[in-house]
Amino acid sequence: MNQLKQKYLREDERLDQYYQSSSFIIQKPSGFRFNTDSVLLAQLARLKKDERVCDFGSGTGIIPIILANRRLDCRIIGLEIQKDIAEMAQRSLFLNNLQSRVSILRWDVLQAPSLLGYQTCSLVIANPPYRTIGQGRGSSSKGNLIARHAPQGALSAWIESAALCLKNKGRLAMILQADRLAELIQLSQVHSLQPKRMILIHPSLKEKPNLVFLESVKGANPGLAIEPPLAIYDAKGEYTQEVKNIYQGRGRFDDCKK
Repeated sequence: MNQLKQKYLREDERLDQYYQSSSFIIQKPSGFRFNTDSVLLAQLARLKKDERVCDFGSGTGIIPIILANRRLDCRIIGLEIQKDIAEMAQRSLFLNNLQSRVSILRWDVLQAPSLLGYQTCSLVIANPPYRTIGQGRGSSSKGNLIARHAPQGALSAWIESAALCLKNKGRLAMILQADRLAELIQLSQVHSLQPKRMILIHPSLKEKPNLVFLESVKGANPGLAIEPPLAIYDAKGEYTQEVKNIYQGRGRFDDCKK
């Protein structure tokens, strides 16, 4: 472990283990760190054989790392606009020996269609900033501010970029705040993405949902399946068994590793 730290870590970083797995990720204690939302998104999205996947706004790289462990036959590209975070995520790939199957590129997600190619991806995963600039609490960290707040109209631009990257019948998987569900569905349909799977995510089942997972399919016919809700915490304030399973890679989908 000490040798790994000396080789990959910078002075202001730490090495975190991804729950009860053999994967490690580099993060800054004072900067943006991955959270449960990213883990849920990476595990709730369907993942098929030989997919070309693009993760919009990769942050520390946790979603590409989880996807790469779910299936060994997929090619994953992560886009991250912040230079220092993208570089840190790249080191996490080398740390986990994933650099042959996963790439982290320092690109704006809005440039994705022209850089990756139009209609070249079968799955786009996106965990966009939840709020527009000026909404909610601010952040003392510039990285946190960029990750969590975006200009007006950014969600529409993200969805349009994803739609242009996707092949026909390709999928867009997103997690967003539940109070933006109507906006998310409307914008998806504007860009020929038909919502097909929805999961409401609750802090606990006694509380109203605060997040929503939505998977839309490009060029699909209407028909939305509402799956059972997911609760993060149980009555004792601990992770529910489903969330524990998700963190351990045993979520709602059991992928064959090939």
